[in-house]
Order: sequence, then C-alpha cells, then structure tokens
Amino acid sequence: MNSNELSVVGKSVVRKDAREKVTGKAEFSIDLKLKFPRLLYAKIVRSSQPHAKILNIDVSKALKLPGVYKVLTSKDYPQKLTGFGFFDEPLFAWDKVCYYGEPVAAVVARDPFIAEEARSLVEVEYEPLPYVLDPEEAAQPNPKVVIHDANQYEDHAVFANMIRYKDRPNIYNHRKLRLGDVDDGFKKADIIVENVYNTPLAAHCGMEPHSAIAVKQSDGSIEIWSGAQATFAARGLIALYLGLPATKVRHHTLYVGGGFGNKITPKDNFMAAALATRLDRPVSVEYDRSEVFYGTVVRHPFKMYVKDGVTKDGKWVASEMTAYMSGGAYSDLGWLVTRNTVYAFGGYYWIPNVKLDAYGTYTNHTPAASFRGFGSAQLEWAIEQQADILAEKLGMDPAKFRKMNMHKPDGENVLGEKVESFGAPECLDKVVDAIGWGKKPASEDLGVWKRGIGFALGNKYGVAPNISTATVKALPDGSFDVRMSADELGQGIRTGIAQLAAEELGVPIEKINIIPIDTSISPYDMGSYSSRSMFSTGNAVLLACKDAKRQILELVGKKLKLAPEELDMKNGEILVKSDASKRLNMMDAFSVSTLDGNRFPDSGEILGKSSFFYLPNVEDPETGRSTVPGGRLTSFYMITAQAAEVDVNTQTGQVKVNKLYIATDCGKAINPKIVETQQEDAAQMGIGLSTLEELVLKDGMMVNPNFRDYKMVTSCEAPTIENVKVFIVEAPHPAGPFGAKGTGEVTVNATGPAIANAIYNAVGVRIKDAPATAERVWRALKEKRKP
Repeated sequence: MNSNELSVVGKSVVRKDAREKVTGKAEFSIDLKLKFPRLLYAKIVRSSQPHAKILNIDVSKALKLPGVYKVLTSKDYPQKLTGFGFFDEPLFAWDKVCYYGEPVAAVVARDPFIAEEARSLVEVEYEPLPYVLDPEEAAQPNPKVVIHDANQYEDHAVFANMIRYKDRPNIYNHRKLRLGDVDDGFKKADIIVENVYNTPLAAHCGMEPHSAIAVKQSDGSIEIWSGAQATFAARGLIALYLGLPATKVRHHTLYVGGGFGNKITPKDNFMAAALATRLDRPVSVEYDRSEVFYGTVVRHPFKMYVKDGVTKDGKWVASEMTAYMSGGAYSDLGWLVTRNTVYAFGGYYWIPNVKLDAYGTYTNHTPAASFRGFGSAQLEWAIEQQADILAEKLGMDPAKFRKMNMHKPDGENVLGEKVESFGAPECLDKVVDAIGWGKKPASEDLGVWKRGIGFALGNKYGVAPNISTATVKALPDGSFDVRMSADELGQGIRTGIAQLAAEELGVPIEKINIIPIDTSISPYDMGSYSSRSMFSTGNAVLLACKDAKRQILELVGKKLKLAPEELDMKNGEILVKSDASKRLNMMDAFSVSTLDGNRFPDSGEILGKSSFFYLPNVEDPETGRSTVPGGRLTSFYMITAQAAEVDVNTQTGQVKVNKLYIATDCGKAINPKIVETQQEDAAQMGIGLSTLEELVLKDGMMVNPNFRDYKMVTSCEAPTIENVKVFIVEAPHPAGPFGAKGTGEVTVNATGPAIANAIYNAVGVRIKDAPATAERVWRALKEKRKP
C-alpha cells in the first residue's frame, strides 16, 4: 500500500492511553492494594555481605512482633534453582550469599510498617568469604574466588551453545566472532590503534518501583498482578519453579512505569507467587527505591581491550576485541547479553578481519541482565571512539571514514547476514549537516569553557527468534477487540498496534480496543524487549486483522452475492469496489439479531487469529556467523546517528551538553510523534549514562542506591527541548508491518560516544572510561598539561 493511501499508519495520532494517564485513572500494580481484603504485606530480608557463608538465621524476635503472620526462608521451599539462561539462582540463599542485597528471608505481616520493623529483627550470622568484582580477574583460569562453578548448571536456554571452561568456573558464557584472518589483517594495516575502554555498573531507574500482588486460589492455582516486560516468560518461569502447569499460573500485566530491561526478569512477581503458595491470604511484595537498585538487576560493566588496523587509504582491515562482562552473582539474562555482543559489529561496518571474544563472568554484585542496548551500547562506546581516532590518524574526515567502511546495502554483514533496511548513510548525513561539521565555528569568548562537536553511529539488533500471536474480535457496534501481549511500558505500543489494526480493518482508531494482558485469555507473546514489539506483535496483529477481514468480506459477499475480492473495508464501511455508491455500515454488518434471520445466522463469532514466526538460522559457535550465507541471526537492525555540541570547563572538567541531533532509521514510523519522543527519551538516558551515572561499590556494598546519590540527568543538565532535533529516516524492512522495525533502544547506543568525541574535539582529551564525569575529565586535562 502506498504511503499516501494510508489513513492511520504514519500519522501522529493521540496515544490510546493518554486520557487514562493524565487523569490518573491508569492502573499500575501498586494501585490495586485496596481491592484485596485481608491483604498481607511482605518485606525481604537481604544480605549485608557481598559473599559469605550463612551460619544461622534467627527469626524468633520477628515472629514475636504483634501483627507478624509468617517468616519464610529457604527451608520452607525445595532446594530448587531458577534462572533465564540456565538455572543457577535460588529463591532465598541456601548456604551462602553471593551479593549484597540477596534475599535471605521474607517477613509477612498484616501491614507494611509491621513487616518493615520485623525485617530489622531477623538476625543472620555470616562468615565472610573473599569476593571478586573485577570481571577479568574472575575470568582467569583457576581463580582465587569461585562464586559458582558454571559447569554444574544445566542449560535451559533457547540457544544451548553456551561455551564454558572446566578451569575457568566463573565464566558462564563465552561468545566468539571470527571473520577472515585478523593477524594477516594487521600485517596489511598501515596504522594500528590499541586502547582499553570501560563502562560502569549502572541502574535502569524506571519511575515505578517493583510491586506485585499474588493469591493462591482454591484449586491451587496462583494469580498474579504486576508490571512486566515479558508476561508469558514470567508465567513460565514461575510455573516451572512452583511445579505447576503454566495454565495454573494466571498473570495480569497492568501499565508499567518504565522497564528498560529491568522488568523482564521476574523478581517481585516471582517472589509474590512463591510466598502466596505458603499463605492462605493475598500477599503484596513492594520494593522500596533502594531495593530496586540492589535487589533487581543492573547493567553489565564492561572492560574492553580493543585493537584496530587501517590502511593509508582508509580501509578498516582488522578489528580485535576482548570484552569482559561483570555479570554479577547469577547469570540471569547475562548469558544472552554475552551472546549478543557480536551484533554490535553487524549493524553497519564491513571489516574483513574480525576477532571478538566476549566473556560473561560471575562477580559478587547484583546480577546484571538486560538493559536498553543489551550489550551493543557498551561495545559501541569503544567502536565509535576508535573510529574517530583512526580517522584522525589518517588525516581523514571521520564522516567520510565511516561511510567508506559501511557494508553494502545489498551485501552481507560481518555475521554473514543479508543486509536489509539500511539507513545508516542518510542518518549520518542528516546529523553531520545539522551540527555544522566541517564549517568554521562562530567565534565566541567562552572564558574557561571550550566548545566542541562530535558525532557517532549506533546500531541495535532486533532479537530472533520472534514469536507472537494475536486475536481480533468483531463486535456488534462495528468496533474490534484486539488481544495481544506486548507489554505497555510507556513506549506507546498499544497505540501503534491500534493504528495497524485500524489501517487494515478500515475503521477509525477509536473503534480499536486493546485488551489488557491476562494470560488466561491473552495470546502468547515473547514480551516487550529488544525493540521487538512493533515488528513481531505488530505482524501478528496485522495477520489476525486480515483473517477477521477475510471472514467479514466472505459473509457480506454471501449476503450481497458478490465475491470477497469485490469488496473492501474503509472508513467504517464495507464498499463495493466497482461502485462506490454501494456500501454497508459496518455496524449493520456485524450485528446479529434474533429478530432478523437474514443477517448472518450461520456466522457465529467473527474472530481473526494468527501467529507470526521469524526464526533465525543456526549460528556456528566457533565463528559466531550464520551457517547459511546471507541468512538471518537477527530480525533486523535499528540504525542511529547522533551529533552533540558540548561545552567543557577547563578548570573543573564539567561537561554541558548544549545540542543533540538524532537521526534514526525505524523502517517505517507508524506514529512519528511516538518515534520522536522515544528518541528524545533514549538520548536523555544516553547523556546520563555517559556523563553522570555509575553505581559505586565499596567493600562489595552498593553505596548510592537512591536518587539522591545516584546522579541522573535532570532539566538542569539536559539540553533544552529546542536544542534537541530528531530526524526520522525510513528504510522499509521487507518483513516489517508496513515496513516498520524497532526503534526504542538504539538511540542510547550512540549518545555516549558522540559526547565523548565532542569532548575530545573541545579540549583534546579522550575519555575511555565512562561516565565522563567532571572528575575524570579534570584528571585527563591535568594529565595532558604535564610536561
């Protein structure tokens, strides 16, 4: 369908949830407590040690406190492990704790204040053990500290080709990428650049803290209400742990106040469900802000050794990287982050000789898991700074260097995948032109401040496999109920899906009802992560709409004695294509009256349904590449380019981001305003991650688990809205709904290196360890001034 013919898709319609949210009527899980009489409240007793044996847990004082209902520990549950990649994590610590904040017990009381007081009365006796926080140290053969022996755990993952080593027990996954001959590539290189880059431990900082309510029903089933990013995955893991059929775990997902990867892993809902099995009343699990920091999951810190080689004419001939990922105490989704690091190389550059080794390692901090960018962002912090350094050493414009080393739109990438939907050149051109790269800057006396500009590319894969299902039900008033299970995290997926359905069914968007997720009636979906929902869930809904439309046109055609192909649905009516004057109001078509037997008495319920499968090719574990030439290991690649203008204080090291230009290839913008706001939001997060945000550990304990000490971007640090410009680039994806692919994550990947390159442009210092705090920049400037 030509874009000019679209009536709803491609338009910035008002969000479906706007009225609910601005009036405060939108329900989040924390809003439900008054709906449950006799509700109990649970508080988690957490470890005060990063690594220690548990010698004794004394709950006697807590049990004596009036109002305490029960105190539960690992002794109340079978010795059973859970996890995403393989099962290595207990509900409550058994014989030892492996990170500060690990659950040791749960206190259940009649109100949250009693539960909080009782939590402080539980006494845990520990014997401290040595701990390790450096992932490179943890990954060495025969390490001094063994947190777990990863070899003892059974794989329970979609991909079973995790690489582990008998003599390196803290490594839970090793991912390789091999292309060409790196040693030969470096021999051909005229310039070789080697550096070490680091990214820190960081937090997701969703506005909504984790909370869940669970109740054990009379038939032994468990019913849960919470916010989630992957409802069906959570249901499956909870059911498996509890030894119940999945159908005996019913999960309701409400609006989610921000996820960014943090709410994929079932934490609050998992705990609430497990506690409910031991109680005869509903139970609420609600994390305070500090618990969200150290009691859920965090972003992986990376240590990256990078070596790149180029020829005099600017060809990027070799790249070698060894990345150590600090995975925290349990693997969680870290095994998949490790696996997917290779895709940072797949999105835009063609380098004929590549060698990457990424190691996911156990360390003694809060488990690291999925975070916006999912491993690509950390590698691109290094890759995009290296690109600028290489261009400078060549005496070449960095934009020209990048463009001449991009892979061909009709070729293969370094992973052996066919290149599809490739808008990188256009994205780069837009931001380079917008920032005024290559033009002489206007002279301005900034005193101790120096101004610089810089840019970077970014890419983010879309996860594969992609599996979604959807149903569409026609209602008597001419509206449609759409059941799908992409979790609404604030990204606007309900609106985008409604636009797809409205376009296909030929009705106003007001006639599309998106039904909230309830696993007892909602169809299966993998969840809202890896920017997959519009691509995968959108395709499933589009196919279900086509199925419903087919049924409607067959029934109407039968009544009008016309073939379905002679009819169409548009503007809420059913039309005869050959005669626009002949039309039938959709409400009349859908209504079934007992007084009018001439209306479709044999139709029953019009229910469109479909499943969408986008399955990858097999990867070679030794090379990391597709075993099928031109195959697919990913669903798609999102592309972004960003340019930043910064001011740097040469006396204090303070960095101010003045302007930010963002160009993003989203395939097709189903709702341009939503795409635009997603880019603005992601860029603000990128500013924070690259200039301010870092979780600090002292003696293994997190010392800044709150919004007072964990520094984030506020309106004081962010560029004003008129100085943030978003360009939407549309390179349609052949398998996407109307050409759409994901867009929510990719922007965060390029913000950091764009700012780092701008800092270098301003004051000539290269910040390789994120974030570029005032102290780090000041120290770099001090080092530069040394004779």
